[in-house]
Amino acid sequence: MKPTRSHTPDQPPAILGRSFAILRTTLACALLAAAASAQETTNPTTRPPGADDETIGLGEFVVSGLRGSLMTAQEFKQNAVPFIDSIAAQDIGKFPDNTVADALQRVPGIQVARDNGEVNSVVIRGLPNLGTTLNGHEIFTGTGRGVALQDIPAELVAGVDVYKTSTPDQIEGGIAGVIDIRLRRPFDFAGLELSAGGRVIEGKEADGTSWVASGLVSDRWKLPNGGEVGALVSVSGNRYHFKDQRVFNFLWEPVPIDPALAGGQSTVMLPVTAGSLLTPGDRRRTGTNVSLQWRPNQQLEFYADVLYTQYRNEHDVNFFIGFPRFGEFQEVTLVPGTNIVAREVTANNFHLNSTQAFDDKTDGYQTVVGAKWTRDNVKASTEAIYNWSRIKNRGVIVDVQYVEPSTFTFDLINGGGTNIDITGGDIRDENNYRLWGLFDNRSHAKSEQIAWKADVEYQLGSGLLTHLKGGVRVAERDATSRQSSRNDIAPAAGRGVVPTTSIQGFGSLAPDGLFDRGEFGASNWYAGDADFQRDNPEIIRQAFGLGTAAPDFNPTLAFSDTETTYAAYLQAGYKFDAGAFPVEGLIGARVINTQEKLEGYLASGEPISSDKDDWDVLPTLVGRVRLRPNLYLRYSAGRTITRPNFVDLNPVVTLFAPTTTGGALGTGSGGNPELKNVESTNYDLSLEYYFAKASYVSLAGFYREIDGYVQTFASIETIGDTDYIVTRPRNSDKGHLDGVEFTYQHFPEFLPSFLQGFGWQTNFTYIEGQNRAPDPTSTANPAPLVELPYAQVSKYSYNIVAIYERGRFSARLAYNWRDKYVDTFNGPNSPTSGLRTIRVKDTDWLNFSASFALRENLTITFDATNLLDQKFQDYFGDNADLYPRDTRHFDRTYEVGVRYRY
Repeated sequence: MKPTRSHTPDQPPAILGRSFAILRTTLACALLAAAASAQETTNPTTRPPGADDETIGLGEFVVSGLRGSLMTAQEFKQNAVPFIDSIAAQDIGKFPDNTVADALQRVPGIQVARDNGEVNSVVIRGLPNLGTTLNGHEIFTGTGRGVALQDIPAELVAGVDVYKTSTPDQIEGGIAGVIDIRLRRPFDFAGLELSAGGRVIEGKEADGTSWVASGLVSDRWKLPNGGEVGALVSVSGNRYHFKDQRVFNFLWEPVPIDPALAGGQSTVMLPVTAGSLLTPGDRRRTGTNVSLQWRPNQQLEFYADVLYTQYRNEHDVNFFIGFPRFGEFQEVTLVPGTNIVAREVTANNFHLNSTQAFDDKTDGYQTVVGAKWTRDNVKASTEAIYNWSRIKNRGVIVDVQYVEPSTFTFDLINGGGTNIDITGGDIRDENNYRLWGLFDNRSHAKSEQIAWKADVEYQLGSGLLTHLKGGVRVAERDATSRQSSRNDIAPAAGRGVVPTTSIQGFGSLAPDGLFDRGEFGASNWYAGDADFQRDNPEIIRQAFGLGTAAPDFNPTLAFSDTETTYAAYLQAGYKFDAGAFPVEGLIGARVINTQEKLEGYLASGEPISSDKDDWDVLPTLVGRVRLRPNLYLRYSAGRTITRPNFVDLNPVVTLFAPTTTGGALGTGSGGNPELKNVESTNYDLSLEYYFAKASYVSLAGFYREIDGYVQTFASIETIGDTDYIVTRPRNSDKGHLDGVEFTYQHFPEFLPSFLQGFGWQTNFTYIEGQNRAPDPTSTANPAPLVELPYAQVSKYSYNIVAIYERGRFSARLAYNWRDKYVDTFNGPNSPTSGLRTIRVKDTDWLNFSASFALRENLTITFDATNLLDQKFQDYFGDNADLYPRDTRHFDRTYEVGVRYRY
């Protein structure tokens, strides 16, 4: 977990209490959250012999580049048995987008969210419960189930396959699907390959020039005894400067007021806080992939793959915290017909600024050693896999109080985000600030896995059954997490007493914002300097009456989980004619035994140890009917599971005592060791017509019956002798999710000569679903079940990509749109307020890329992102106009690069 924060001032604004504690904890956790779910898969189909990702032979001519990559992806989709969509690299070192996560947003059925200058979350058909694999093997980040997709350098990637249905030989673990990232091996090439590339990136607002560099060398050699050996090394590094900004209203609640100021209203709705977050960062990623292959003869092959990834991110949050309710009301303007404050003027407000300095580090290794043997009708393989991942996070957060008497004007509802203007005092003057509170935390999470698998396939020849395939897998994974809990420490001399200027070098002006001054008037304020806080925590600790050492880990916040899985599967290929229509597919089942031992602590501090032993049987039927030579009816039925995230099983609960604004009950949040696996029964059907190379149209429908879906809800729990509203991940009851995907990709040949090479990709997704889940508006324990939509699911989404490729020139303009959706049912308001649910407005994104081949092996590139300069906006409840929450602004970037291939 990331450093968390709470805030309970002990001066007159002490009524902030629960509200402000939730705000700070929520924001700090969100800004530090690590990424999510993962499992492992093996490809049930292979690419046609001789085809690679860069050059596709088409009869008498050859097509390469972007169109060639689309042909490769289409060929894989067409020839696969399960439902799959693929993305292929258009050249070595050139994936179609800057990151794997960026590229996935254009796959039908996938929806994404952004933060900190990149795509940071991916869902398949509305669900985040997906598996992630690398070359068919499980890979993860920290104690998550999956890898942070953006941590795999895109320059190392040959392609990405999105499996929307599974087969028995694929590892269990993703009810939404599996994303498999394919890296290269030396036998992918005919001989010596050398390539290098680089890009420089300039953000419109970000400080500093970003860059990306990569290189690959691969070769294969004949051995004297007739065998062959190959070796490949590829490396990638990047440094990315980003800057995002959000303005916010937090926790709308009723506030008493003089009716003379509010048109006769005695109570008005105001946010607890309103302000801005400016988040600049310096993010670095490196990756190294080493692959060895040895083929002693045509029947036997040995191989070894090693991937190392490293992530470093020094990022800051410059936090401007206004309090609309904690001042002397002078003017109040209400939204007509309501008691909601649209604009107010107050005097002598309590006010804080905060600088949050974070340093996040992630390291990961995956090693695979395997062998394949083929003879006559038998294929056999075995692999040993080792995974190791560690996340180390550190955060130093210092709050400072603004003490100069001033007048605050809060423009809370203006369509473009909160605007605050301050007169009568200077928020940029260092002499107007005093030390208020310190949050000084660190966390370590580590996960290690050893796995072994073996598979045997036997070709049966003619008849209904074409082959039999079976296998076993054994894996043991150990996940541990520990963290400190040094939160909201007052200065030794008391809050609001010590001038910030008493610490030499402590403060600076916050960076200028992305928003114009007209949108957020209180820009560029004084607060702590993030680099000083990162580099000199000892000095800051002494100012707050602490020792110079880093905080100790709190033993009651630690947990460990050992998970051992045993799996076996058997599947059979079948093939027959249904009248004039050939039918082929797979049928089989996977059986899994999961044994789990969890150790941690309850909210009372008492240790807890639990053991689980679960069995699951996952049957699958998948196939396709060839209605015409290039027209297919594809179908699938099966069962899948997703195991809870390790961090969600953590029994630790962080509690906040009852406060004046929080009512009679305290609050708490944490994990849930009683979580069960999520189970889904899946049905898929599609009609696909491949009418030309890189041209096809498809219509797919899907239906999911889901049991036990995990979402975060609150209910009243008694801990000790006190009742708390505790927020935990909880299993829902039964539900369903269904939808339709339409895809149309075409490079028409009938266009005039000057338009030859023009084509497009379009896709549209409709998703609808509900599940019976605990009522988020109830505080009962247990809460009654009600029908709710799934969080993170946009009902509509689409992509339109225009492509032009002719001669040496290639260009692409890609537009992505996503409908509004529920972000969470677990907002900061109390369950009974009606504003606990947070929804996101529809969002869109536009990117452009182009390349020109100076020579056959030398290409220059240009890319631009966020051309529309769009904003992200969300809101409380169900009315975006009345209760706005965040308005986020993302930077626009321009990139110039070069690629060389020998």
